[in-house]
Amino acid sequence: MKLLSLYVDKWYIVGAVVTDGVVRLVDVPNHEDRIWLYFYEDVANDEISYGRGFQGKFRNKEPHYYGDVFSLVTQSSAQYVMFKLRQPMRGIFKSAKIFDDLRKAFDEEEDYIPTYISFSSDISMAARYIFMEEMKEEKFDIRESVARIGHLALEYAAKKRNFVENGHYLVLDACNENLHYALYQKSDDIFNRVEEAKLGGKGSDVRCRALIEQIVDSINATEQLLKTKAERESEYLRMTQFVDDWIVKLSTAKGAIPVHINNVTLSLDPYKEYSVQVKKSKIDERTEKIVKDIIRVIASFAKESGVRGEEIKGFILIGNTFTNSQFVEELRSHFFIDNRLICFKDTDLSSLISAYSFIDCSQFSAATEAAKCASEAELIRIKNAEEEKEAMRLAQEEAEAMAAIEKEATEAERKLKEAIEMGYDAEREHDYDKMEEYFKIALTLRPYDEEAMQKYEESLRKKAETSVKQTQYKNKIQRAKAALDDGDYEAAKSIAEAALGDMPDSREALRIKEDASRRINSLKELEKYLVRADLFIGQKAYDQALDELRKARLLDVDEKEIVEREGRLRHEQAIVNDKIGQLTSNLEAALQEERYDEAMECCEELKDIDFANHRKWSSRISEINMEKTQAIDKANKLAKIAREIESCQWNGDWRRMVSLCEEYLEMKDEADIRTKLERAQTKLTEEDEQKKFDQEIAEIKDLILSSDFKNAKQKLSKLGNANSTHAQNSKIREMRTLIFNKEAEAENASRGPERRPAKPDFSSPPKPVELKKKQDQDFFCSGKSSGQKVNRGRDDDDFFGTSATKTTHKQSGETTKDDFDF
Repeated sequence: MKLLSLYVDKWYIVGAVVTDGVVRLVDVPNHEDRIWLYFYEDVANDEISYGRGFQGKFRNKEPHYYGDVFSLVTQSSAQYVMFKLRQPMRGIFKSAKIFDDLRKAFDEEEDYIPTYISFSSDISMAARYIFMEEMKEEKFDIRESVARIGHLALEYAAKKRNFVENGHYLVLDACNENLHYALYQKSDDIFNRVEEAKLGGKGSDVRCRALIEQIVDSINATEQLLKTKAERESEYLRMTQFVDDWIVKLSTAKGAIPVHINNVTLSLDPYKEYSVQVKKSKIDERTEKIVKDIIRVIASFAKESGVRGEEIKGFILIGNTFTNSQFVEELRSHFFIDNRLICFKDTDLSSLISAYSFIDCSQFSAATEAAKCASEAELIRIKNAEEEKEAMRLAQEEAEAMAAIEKEATEAERKLKEAIEMGYDAEREHDYDKMEEYFKIALTLRPYDEEAMQKYEESLRKKAETSVKQTQYKNKIQRAKAALDDGDYEAAKSIAEAALGDMPDSREALRIKEDASRRINSLKELEKYLVRADLFIGQKAYDQALDELRKARLLDVDEKEIVEREGRLRHEQAIVNDKIGQLTSNLEAALQEERYDEAMECCEELKDIDFANHRKWSSRISEINMEKTQAIDKANKLAKIAREIESCQWNGDWRRMVSLCEEYLEMKDEADIRTKLERAQTKLTEEDEQKKFDQEIAEIKDLILSSDFKNAKQKLSKLGNANSTHAQNSKIREMRTLIFNKEAEAENASRGPERRPAKPDFSSPPKPVELKKKQDQDFFCSGKSSGQKVNRGRDDDDFFGTSATKTTHKQSGETTKDDFDF
């Protein structure tokens, strides 16, 4: 037996061909994994195409792209264009050749294809009915259509996964963006749906959902483009086409480091791009919260249905979103799952709908009949609602037409009333020309209006009576205006008063009179301010003078005299400022070069010129005088230190000279003193090195005295380097020679003096003490024969007998006999 099974979702159709229990996925020409219900209206080629690639255009609300067609097929106003004609939306499946592709995939030359359908809960009964009617017209034999995908999943699990125990089963269906959940009860091998509910927007992958929410809400927080929850949900759904790439980028990031998501757009303004920062740790927290919220709702649903957690015999999860292990872990915290949970992915949908091939469909007979009745009733309701809506539209248009007629009549009445009122206003203002015009307009709107006719005739009479007077009045007004413009305020006032005699109610004449009177009074005030300004300019108090001129500018008078004084003030002030600037520069230069008397002279001049800062320059003079005293004290102290430096240099007191130079340089940086400091530091270093050298030589001498020639040689080998002086190198060579000679003497002394052999005197051998004394005498006699007297006078004071003449003067680094006088 061969049949076609379909799962029809609001966004796609999954088809499977079942042949004797073997399931084969329907292969569509565009090689996609399912029939995606996104359509493109190609008006140029009279074609309708479908595919997932049109999703982005549809989400961006571009023209000629359609989606969510099941919400449109029930609307008579929803249409698409083909062959230059508008077609009802119900025919879009046929126009897109979806039915032809299903027939080709079935691969059977049969008149009617046995077909079983499972509709998503998001598709209305009326839309299901229309879709099946379209399929029947294309010779698809609809055998059954009421089984939910969750029911089929339970039947499939019962056959394939041994879900055979009677009791309650919980099914979670996330085949689109909405999460449907239902509680089924199995008895007598039949699954009956007890309760069902839906979580809108929670059917997509929860991690993707968390990321999309973060991105959209971040943009909307500043832009405020999405006002309602429905608008936000629509935007979340649109973002699903981009979220896969964002998830990959997020997965490689560290928890606390922000990830930049660039080139993000919103459907309301798809050409403006945004950049959003998200953190992996925040998305993880949000994902976990969404999962907890979903499972908490599911647990409450089961509890409210009167079913305890341990009474549920199995759990069915349908959709890729449940591959997230957090769902299973959270379910375990509310239910006892054990091995009673099965998760089906989107790729398993073809297998689930194949359950139609092995279940007893007679169990759906009552539901099928009820669904048919409900579908027909819903279609009737939709049709009646559309007819009622059309009737209401026509009634509204008729009412609007009547209202327009009434509004026109009312508007004419309003215009008549307004024209009459404006005519009366013109009469009160004695403007009889306007009075004539307004009442003439009123007669145009209502030709036989007695009031308008009477006032129109009256306006003509008054216009004739006032014609001569009006001419005289206008002449006087023009003369008054000219006098006012020329600044002849007395004449302007007098002429305006004469014009008021001709027309007492004239606002223009009264304005000119008042304006002229005000300007006359202002001239008196101006004179007072100008006198004060001149006084302050003479005192060089320019700020006070400017203040008086500012007050004068507030008066309603001609500003020529004010401008002249401001120019003179700015000129004088510029000269004074230049002089102040020059004196200030001279002052600073004098202070830099420590010419204090000249600096105080500059301050005295500034006191006289810069009147506003007189106290400042008086105070500055005191400060400079103090600086002068301090400078003299400093110069005397520096001179004293300089003399002491010269004395130390002459006496060779380098350590004190270093201290004095450093003290001098702290007070004043001078190249000559710095050179002397460097020389003193060098000399001091040389003395320290020479002392250290002499100390080392003395230690070597001690070692020689104690006949420790080995350590003396080692210590001597460490002396000397590239910086050693000539005298030090000579001393080192002399010490090497001395060590060599003393080693030889010591060796000879140990052998004893050579003498002729004598008869041994065995009666009195020499005493050890006498023998040691003789050896010591030989050592200190420096090579003189035994018994020879050693001269220890002042002229021959070399302890080792190496010099016969006393050195009278010892240079630095030179070794003399005195070095060994211990």
